[in-house]
Amino acid sequence: MRTGLVAPFAALLAATALASVLPGPTHAAATFVVNKIGDQSDSNLTNSKCDTSPNTGNQCTLRAAIQEANDTPGSDVINFNITSTSKTITPLTPLPTITGTVTINGYSQSGASANTKATGNDAVLKIVIDGVNAGADANGLMVDGAGSIIRGLVIQRFDGAGLVVTGYKVDVFGNFIGTSAAGTEARGNTVGVRLQDDQADLGSALPADRNVISGNLGDGVLIENGADYNNVAGNYIGLRKGGAAALANGANGVHVVDGVSAFIGGTAAGAGNVISGNSAAGIMIVKDSGQSLAQIRGNLIGTNAAGTADLGNFGDGIYTDALAVSIGGTVAGARNVISGNDSSGIQLHDSDDNVIEGNLIGTKADGTGSLGNTDGVSLDGTADDNTIGGDTGAAGNVIANNHFDGVLILGGVHNFIKRNVLRNNGFHGLLAGDISVNFSGNVVFGNGEDGVQVSASAAGIRISGNQIYANTALGIDLAGGTENSAKVTSNDAGDPDTGANNLQNFPSLSSALRASNGITTVSGSLNSTASTQFTIELFLAVADSSGHGEAIAFIGTQNITTNASGNQTFSFTVPNLSAGSQLTTTATTTSSGNTSEFSNNIVVVQLP
Repeated sequence: MRTGLVAPFAALLAATALASVLPGPTHAAATFVVNKIGDQSDSNLTNSKCDTSPNTGNQCTLRAAIQEANDTPGSDVINFNITSTSKTITPLTPLPTITGTVTINGYSQSGASANTKATGNDAVLKIVIDGVNAGADANGLMVDGAGSIIRGLVIQRFDGAGLVVTGYKVDVFGNFIGTSAAGTEARGNTVGVRLQDDQADLGSALPADRNVISGNLGDGVLIENGADYNNVAGNYIGLRKGGAAALANGANGVHVVDGVSAFIGGTAAGAGNVISGNSAAGIMIVKDSGQSLAQIRGNLIGTNAAGTADLGNFGDGIYTDALAVSIGGTVAGARNVISGNDSSGIQLHDSDDNVIEGNLIGTKADGTGSLGNTDGVSLDGTADDNTIGGDTGAAGNVIANNHFDGVLILGGVHNFIKRNVLRNNGFHGLLAGDISVNFSGNVVFGNGEDGVQVSASAAGIRISGNQIYANTALGIDLAGGTENSAKVTSNDAGDPDTGANNLQNFPSLSSALRASNGITTVSGSLNSTASTQFTIELFLAVADSSGHGEAIAFIGTQNITTNASGNQTFSFTVPNLSAGSQLTTTATTTSSGNTSEFSNNIVVVQLP
């Protein structure tokens, strides 16, 4: 044995053993460039190099790039430089789930460019991910990596969803999901985008970030799994990329199922989505097993991208059975245009505590042109404690030109309808068919039937301080009872009858005498339920063929209490009424809120 070699050999063994337990070299964040449309896997994940074959030069597929990005720490980037004529990537099996933070940028491909238009879309997308061969239930991209960004891709024809987001705070910008590369033909995934984690941004107010999510077989966007604080902004959902023609998703445009705090649209310029042409609702929000809330602001729902033409969703513009959804608002940019839809503009079904403010429902975006839904706003089931409009003028909605009723209430209690304009609807401004509605401060005119109709099953419909005029039929109609040819319901002694608002008797005006000092004394009486307090409201009237109403301006109010025989007189003193003016009144049971039809008109007479 050569003893002189023992010490060096021992040292070598020790170094080798040490090296075997030390960590290998760390790899910094990397950029991988996809240059092949094939579907091969990466050949060696230990070298941080995207290459499917060590023998034929650099061959980087999208699958291999995702594998390398998942294996490389840090925030990686996947770009594209495909030189073949085709830029279509057709996976044969589902692509790997993205587990690390990565930016996939389809706009890095030569010739691609993001949208620059505020209205419309001039984006050019070159990279297509086509799932036609990926297999049953295969999803397109599955993104679990927090903070990832997906942009500039066409994702089409996957049997599952085009994009599934299970990671936190993922951004999805400037993609076409469910369409051809031209953005004009359907190439649907089963679902466009599924958001299953928190704080994703699906589009933004920037034109370059606008996604086109159209042509999918089911929902365009599905927010589920308790996902919270997701933002859906600036997208075209259910339209071709130019925004002038429909390209329907086969179910809802946006569907929130047991999601929490979804923000659809926004108040910044460009943040509103255009959600139109879809085969079910434009937006559907259901509470499922939990509680779904949402804020819906600044969107066009049922129109083209210019807000000028009917591209209505086949169902409701917005449908919800959830709680505390905010639709519109009073701040600049919060208004939605909800028009042209084939069912209601907004339907609240078993849905409580919602606020609907400042919207245009049944008009073009200019607020005047006609673009009606079937009904404007409808409430059914147990839809309680909802507010349509509000206490300020900015909170009021314009609910106009709808084919049937402006507001239709078929269920629910303690609903408030305040300071809205309900005009030129085909049937009634308001049709109230349940109990306990506060209808106050609204302007109701030009409707095809009654301004307000209270159906035979309804009670507690408090109609107070409104302008109700120039409607084809009555200003206020309590359906049922004994009616004359003009539909005016006859009073009955002591008011014992029941029906719409208990068929509350209207007051009887006897005189309106204007003195030389300009003060008019208006006298009248009420016969109704004995020993009961009533609120009498006085209005300036416009002549109506029925001789009862209608009310062009609210003048004043007072409370009276009937005597044991059910009778009580009243009088108002009013300055500045012109001789020849006409007046009318209503009576409302103060405690229960049953409002009468308008009383007979009386003409102001000038005293000598």
